[in-house]
Amino acid sequence: MGLFGFIQDAGEKLFGVPDPAEVSAKIKQHLEDQLLGLHQLEADFDPESRTVTLTGIAPDQAAAEKAVLAAGNVSGVKNVDNRLKLLVQVAAEAAARKAAQNTAQHTDEAATPAPNGSSQAPEAAAQASRFHDVVKGDTLSAIAQKYYGDAKQYQKIFEANQPMLTDPNKIYPGQKLRIPE
Repeated sequence: MGLFGFIQDAGEKLFGVPDPAEVSAKIKQHLEDQLLGLHQLEADFDPESRTVTLTGIAPDQAAAEKAVLAAGNVSGVKNVDNRLKLLVQVAAEAAARKAAQNTAQHTDEAATPAPNGSSQAPEAAAQASRFHDVVKGDTLSAIAQKYYGDAKQYQKIFEANQPMLTDPNKIYPGQKLRIPE
């Protein structure tokens, strides 16, 4: 999924003096408060690089992207290293392990070639979104006009960024937004 950069002095004020354990706990709680359906979530904050590393399982691509934005749109965070796995990936990995175990148990070692690894995890149902860094003067309508050619599509962007956005008129410079296809 990768590393995402953010403006470290913009966003939600969750912590003061950056004690890594306290910051990690507050960011994790902030993500859990978003009700994104994340499982086995860990949010580790490195104060030197101002990077949050997210691990765990996201139910889908949209939830993973929202988690990255929720963590990155916190004041003091400069980068988010997204290591979240999608539920579909975890399920595919488990199925592949089970199939490999079944094959090993039911075949003669000399007669059966090793699995070739050609079966790959199914693609996530949703394609990755684009992202937009809000600048002074931006509105959701202007952003919708830029990406969709239609300012009336602002609601699509608003909905893609909920629950982090609670009002389509309240965005701020430095915030990073999801722009779905």
